[in-house]
Amino acid sequence: MERKLIEDLSDEQRDELGFFKYKLCYVNYSDTQYDENNEVKAYKYDLYFTLKELEELWDDSWEIAPWETFSNPPQEKTYDKDGKVIENPTLILELWVDSENYLLLPPPSCSVQDINSGACSWLYYPARNKKCNGIGIYAGMTPKDIWAKIGQFSIKV
Repeated sequence: MERKLIEDLSDEQRDELGFFKYKLCYVNYSDTQYDENNEVKAYKYDLYFTLKELEELWDDSWEIAPWETFSNPPQEKTYDKDGKVIENPTLILELWVDSENYLLLPPPSCSVQDINSGACSWLYYPARNKKCNGIGIYAGMTPKDIWAKIGQFSIKV
């Protein structure tokens, strides 16, 4: 699969990818990039999106906290609460953020179900300016919504 940067895609290409339709349902911190001096250069987050309604999604241990210990990202085929197999088309976007603009993950007291119901954000950026106290990236946001929030506060990606 060929990788492309979101900013290099036209609105038509973004629409074909579901950029305006998919909803955020899971985030996973997955990598750290270092420079030649072994200093942290960037952090990588995998953002998982679905076309399903968030309350329809169910995966092993999504109801158990801490979410990062017990849960896994959504699967292409998953189960509903009654154990019936459901198809779950998933879009995964990589978000690399430079080390100066770290993003906070949800607290360990939350489960995936808590996060997806809006109890807290999947990612939080503690803005360092007088305009606001920070921004949250919440479950249910589209890639377009997230891209607009990141651009609004000039987070380096």
